[in-house]
Amino acid sequence: MSRDNEVIFYTDGRHSNVYIYEPPMDKRLYTAPIDELVDLGIDTISYAVGDCRVLLYDTKVGERWGHNLRRTNHIIWYRAALNVTQFVEDGNDPLQVVCDRAHELGFTFIPSLLLGMQHQEPAEINDCRCSDFCFEHPEYQIGPEPDFRQARWDDPARFSYAIPEVRQNRLDVIGELVSSYDTDGIELNLIDYAPFLARREIPEHTQTFTDFVGDVRRLCDTAAKQQNRPKRLIVRAAASLAGCKAIGIDLEGMIGDEMVDTVIAMTPHSTGQMEQHPASVAELVQATNGKSVKIVRGISTGVNHDAFRMAPREMLVAQVANGYDAGAQGVFFSTYYPNGYPYADADLANLRNMGHPELLTRKDKHYAVRQGPNGPDDTPGGYDQPHPLPVELEVGKPGPSQTLYVSDDVAPVKDAGELSRCELRVRLVSLIHDDTFDLWFNGVQIPRDHQNWADWTYSVRPVPGNRMNSHYWITVDLLRLGPLPLQGDNSVRVDLTHHDPRCDPPVVLHDVELIIQYRDRRHAPRRDEWAFDPRQV
Repeated sequence: MSRDNEVIFYTDGRHSNVYIYEPPMDKRLYTAPIDELVDLGIDTISYAVGDCRVLLYDTKVGERWGHNLRRTNHIIWYRAALNVTQFVEDGNDPLQVVCDRAHELGFTFIPSLLLGMQHQEPAEINDCRCSDFCFEHPEYQIGPEPDFRQARWDDPARFSYAIPEVRQNRLDVIGELVSSYDTDGIELNLIDYAPFLARREIPEHTQTFTDFVGDVRRLCDTAAKQQNRPKRLIVRAAASLAGCKAIGIDLEGMIGDEMVDTVIAMTPHSTGQMEQHPASVAELVQATNGKSVKIVRGISTGVNHDAFRMAPREMLVAQVANGYDAGAQGVFFSTYYPNGYPYADADLANLRNMGHPELLTRKDKHYAVRQGPNGPDDTPGGYDQPHPLPVELEVGKPGPSQTLYVSDDVAPVKDAGELSRCELRVRLVSLIHDDTFDLWFNGVQIPRDHQNWADWTYSVRPVPGNRMNSHYWITVDLLRLGPLPLQGDNSVRVDLTHHDPRCDPPVVLHDVELIIQYRDRRHAPRRDEWAFDPRQV
């Protein structure tokens, strides 16, 4: 654990707990998601207490998962209902059990609450995640909003927080979580299921939603006095002040009034694709100047790649290091399943050192520009920040400039003989072998003879990620051929100068990456070089 930076881990009480175990569950199984996090440098556990409408503990003010079930059409969610019902009937409260265990092991324990509420039609057969409150109030749902472009991707069945009864329903649950349990506060998830107002209500009711968060602040303060223990208010939100304001969340005001203690800065895009550039984090850090509000960077493992299904450790390190470079005071791991569950040793090892930026400076990194679905039918994410990649290139026109943020200062490391690899990587889809382009890095044109072309137009091979055909990887050895990347922003541009006129698919810039690898000491062989012994050549 670090004295200066907080590592928060979101452990889902559903997917890695009540969904996977056959009933009956005992305390050992209920606390397994807590126990497995010991000695990894994690300070705080954010624990999912349910899913929007229903809760997974012995609530006295909300509605428990599966309490109104007659028949079900969802086997997995039915298992969750059976597990929580059995555990409670055996005399246990699941939330109290995991809270006590977290404290016993030295963790700070924060319940995490999803704020989305959606109307469902009452039916004999349902999916177990149903509440009577949502059954009984179809008038609370927002409905379609065809006059608003962004509403195309909204859930019309969601409830509006402009309605006092909706807000009070959640405040009752929040009051229970901070007052009836020895928790260390509450996390409000303001990114999943947003927006919480109708688009048409945003001008009038943004302040209403802010007042709701202010009510949560007061509940935390009251509970803190009653229990004589701090009760933090953490909000998980998109790292964009303007983007949040556009959907009725005045994050800037919440920070300015010190209404919240910590903001978890998530990628400002609803797809949750990995974002390494720290500009959005820096904006939130700037907003906290002179305030007692901490910014923690949310880490994503979502990538659109064929070499791996989820971001590898080197990409996680790059995200974390860039966040610290922008002034973040910690990191947050959300829904962390990099290679499935249960975790492999390597998955848990990925979490080590993440609270210590000084230990990350010489760790291998895989930098990449955010990319994901970016077509006309793909959601812009609600924050008007579409993915920079992929993007089509046009013959004779400068390609869109892409920015790689690099926290490493590699020049002195190279001079010390401790830099093993520094490689620029660009993937071009639908490139034909005799197509031509100009490749620019920080304003310097990379000569063709400095480029290595790898032809992946077609291959018979298994891929761990999303299969991609018809592309070339262009790599440049910057360590030996230069220019070395700058510390901070680095620009990459591909200008297409010729494309086979008989080939209809456009050339697409799909990936822009930078690989940096270090040696432990001057001229030290890396472990991946141990197999090479020049004496045996």
